[in-house]
Amino acid sequence: MSRYRMRNPTHLRPGLWGCVAIFGALLLGCSDRGGEVAASAEKRGAPPPTAGAGPVGCTRASIDDPIAKPFFPAKVAGFCLDPQEGGRAMGKDSKEPLEKMCDLFDGECAVYEGFGVERVVQARYVAEAGSSTTLDVVLSRFDSPASAFAMYTKRTVGDGDPADPAAPRPIAVRGAAALGVGNAYLWRGNHLVEMTYADTKATPAAVEAASAKVLPELARLVSEALPGDAAMLPSVIALPQDSRLPIGVRYAPKEAMRGAKDAGGGAIGYYDANGKRWRVVAFAHKDETEAKAAMAAIARLAGAKPLSDLGEEAFSVELTDSGNAVEWLVARKAGVVRAVGDEARALRSGASADERGKISLPAAEKKARLEKLLAAP
Repeated sequence: MSRYRMRNPTHLRPGLWGCVAIFGALLLGCSDRGGEVAASAEKRGAPPPTAGAGPVGCTRASIDDPIAKPFFPAKVAGFCLDPQEGGRAMGKDSKEPLEKMCDLFDGECAVYEGFGVERVVQARYVAEAGSSTTLDVVLSRFDSPASAFAMYTKRTVGDGDPADPAAPRPIAVRGAAALGVGNAYLWRGNHLVEMTYADTKATPAAVEAASAKVLPELARLVSEALPGDAAMLPSVIALPQDSRLPIGVRYAPKEAMRGAKDAGGGAIGYYDANGKRWRVVAFAHKDETEAKAAMAAIARLAGAKPLSDLGEEAFSVELTDSGNAVEWLVARKAGVVRAVGDEARALRSGASADERGKISLPAAEKKARLEKLLAAP
């Protein structure tokens, strides 16, 4: 069983890329490489209708929460809002306090709080035909689009390698969305939506096939209804698209280059071409003064060497990532800082120089790619 399956959002753990096993059709995961502790037993609301109980009376037009009810369609692909449940709302402008989200994110309240979550809403869909199949949806609103996107990419990419064949697949929506096995995630503006298809009587293969038909449609409908700008973050736009892996973007609000904490947050792109792997990091600062401060932080790193023929200022620096020395070339143009470096996730810990050479770009190609980025308008 692949360890790169998406998790059930009612039992989330840090990152998408921990080990995962399917028991029935419930998706459970282990802690990720960061060593965060896995949660305990899954918590859910009322049980789904009994299998074979007959058609469901789809009488509910919306969930009860007045703020979020426009975001959830009454019906989608043979499912309807559970007539017995009006959903739950927690946090700002809700009757329940935000701490109640711990019922949904077992053991992970601090993770969501750390990313600036303000409000959480849960809704459930049941099969119109009447079965044990359910769609559970959790909508989280964060304090900014950057915070919401950071949490989205923590779930879809996390500490895993986006080049893995079992990595989630993008869904075309307003914003960004990804489909795993029985799960899908959606980002737009300040919102993150986590969706789970569950059928305790189906095989994993059946869950994968059925959810692939339902979840993308639900993601599209919700993405159209959500408020807020669907445009991508400036740091992500500053990443090159050529050779980027389909799900290959992570947003780190505090430390985009591991080991260069004082340089700040930004977008990380993951790339693959002709047997070579590399990363690009982009810091789109609000002004040139802030960008210069980020470059000054990189210049203070041990071993940083100035380069005279790249951008308005540039450095080369070697950082440690996953037990390997990673070479970076960093350059600034106006208020944008970009860096091209080796892909540590494609290397085993302690890889030899020969192993790194087979996978990583040579310094001359790193420079050529960075020059191309700096020449772009």
